[in-house]
Amino acid sequence: MTRGTKTFEAPDPEEPSTSRSPILVLTGERGAGKSSSCARIAGLAAARGWRVAGVLSPALLEEGQKVGILVTDLCSGQTRPLARLNRNHKPGGLAYKFDPSALAWADAAVAASTPCDLLILDELGPLEIEQGRGMVSAFRVLRDGRYRLAVVVVRPSLLDPFQTRLGLPCIVRTIRGLPREAADPRALPVEWFEEYFRG
Repeated sequence: MTRGTKTFEAPDPEEPSTSRSPILVLTGERGAGKSSSCARIAGLAAARGWRVAGVLSPALLEEGQKVGILVTDLCSGQTRPLARLNRNHKPGGLAYKFDPSALAWADAAVAASTPCDLLILDELGPLEIEQGRGMVSAFRVLRDGRYRLAVVVVRPSLLDPFQTRLGLPCIVRTIRGLPREAADPRALPVEWFEEYFRG
């Protein structure tokens, strides 16, 4: 794959290998395109006949502004409101108020997502990684390894605790915003997927 301004590359052949199915962790700052990258990868995989499962967490927009988070079960296609912006959150607190019933529904969807070809977990955040709440089934599902490829979204500040808690090797790739005249950064993980699929 061509190098240069791209920050998303296929696995280095000198990286430690593992017999387990690979876990690709997408990370990047807010608005970098993590969720849209997951959606595009899911579409490519489905077009190739892969069984795609897991969850997507697209933004809930009102008048062009993000005011919350939705959650979509990739198996059923059903979507529910997951969280609303918490405008009064204290420093260090959660920026969103989560709906407990939607969280339980999403966790059940994750728990039932395997076996599959492509597992998408968008995203695992402070609830799951630091507080042991939310879509906590994700850790068991990832460890079970009943998938060909897993794609997990984790914000940069949570990468270390996520990998410590998971206890499995991961391929970590960062999506960085590029100037408008440059290539769309959301295309980079799609290129990685194409490279992976070709072997």
